[in-house]
Amino acid sequence: MMIFTGDLYIGDQILEIEESILHQLNNSNIIVTNFENVLENQMYTKRADKVSNLQFSKRSFDNYLNKVKSDIVFTLGNNHLNDLGQDGIDETTSFLEDYKNIEITGIGLVNDVIIPIIIEDNDKTIAILCVSTDEPEVMSVLATKELMGVLDYNNEIIIDIIKQYKKTVDYFVVIPHWGREYIDYPAVQLRNKAYNWIDAGADLIIGHHPHVIQGKEQYKGRWIYYSLGNFIFPEFYSKYGVKHKWKESSNQSIMLEINFSDDIKINEFGHIFKIKENKLVRFKKSLEEFNLKSQMLDLSKVTVKRYYGIREKILYKLLHSKYSLLVSLKNTIFNKIKSMLQT
Repeated sequence: MMIFTGDLYIGDQILEIEESILHQLNNSNIIVTNFENVLENQMYTKRADKVSNLQFSKRSFDNYLNKVKSDIVFTLGNNHLNDLGQDGIDETTSFLEDYKNIEITGIGLVNDVIIPIIIEDNDKTIAILCVSTDEPEVMSVLATKELMGVLDYNNEIIIDIIKQYKKTVDYFVVIPHWGREYIDYPAVQLRNKAYNWIDAGADLIIGHHPHVIQGKEQYKGRWIYYSLGNFIFPEFYSKYGVKHKWKESSNQSIMLEINFSDDIKINEFGHIFKIKENKLVRFKKSLEEFNLKSQMLDLSKVTVKRYYGIREKILYKLLHSKYSLLVSLKNTIFNKIKSMLQT
């Protein structure tokens, strides 16, 4: 039995996990988690084109591993592994590779990231391929022959990789780091991309990045989970010294318990990370909201045209809340006060 979670950011926190969740994690064979931070180092230059910079301490990491003792696969194909540049990637990957119960995937040179990690569970072989994008809504750094990065989800080679590996493995899982942050529904373009991967032979797609739960969709009998949300993600500070406050929706997540046998059996669990207590607990509301969002992705009930219109309205509300005249005025006043204090 394997467990898949959403985004994990440890920071410099001493994290707590509810006993029932911890028992479930430690009774799994393998935990697959998107690890979205780099090892702290004050000597390295922070990435200049991003506001947030996510780093973790060895103290907080060891505390996490003292609780979660199962074998772990950290997917590193995300937009924060480059927060301290290539030096940060090198140091973080070297650090993680020193732990016997940890494997990493999703980051590397271009010839590395096209090779899925192969996992054995329940006498079945499962290939896991991580992909992402350098498009503005995600801003991952793409792998080249010289620079470590991620596999571009627009690269047509993904179709060939799926077809090739399905000849030798029992199941193929694609893990995309994708989508617009803080919006409850995936873009139609991403839905089509997922369909293409399934058409090529992918058996399951499990996504993350939006920092909120998005729904699931079944296509040709195979499941697409667009975003599992933030598994554990404490509030963090921006480079301006202003604390980033999560809404409740960004503290919620879905955890998947998956049995790969003659077919794929999936159990879903709702969680919330309580910021004030630094504790992950069960949360029925997360699962309820996940199921409601999934209804919007049912093509037998909601046509693509109708879905597109609904998502556009939600996107408009998000953009208005971030870029309205009032918000712009507040930001201008803040920047002026900040400038005055610095002079």
